[in-house]
Amino acid sequence: MLILVVEDEPICALSTIAELEHAGHQTLGPARTLEEGLDLARAGHPTLALVDIDLAHKGDGLGLARQLREMHIASLFVSAQSRDAL
Repeated sequence: MLILVVEDEPICALSTIAELEHAGHQTLGPARTLEEGLDLARAGHPTLALVDIDLAHKGDGLGLARQLREMHIASLFVSAQSRDAL
């Protein structure tokens, strides 16, 4: 499966990509912003996107997921934020 990774924390992004590829998936990214995520999605047509909720601008992940849905790309939200930080 081709999976787009959208995460603005480099360590989290690279760890996620390493685990996905180890599991046999192909990856796109990492994208750090809404714009980078859209560009990669348009170019690569992934099946799934793993999207950080809080990218560089708070809420960008939500906006990105909405736009990906219009492109028929499923999204799964990921976050390193603890519940107490919300």
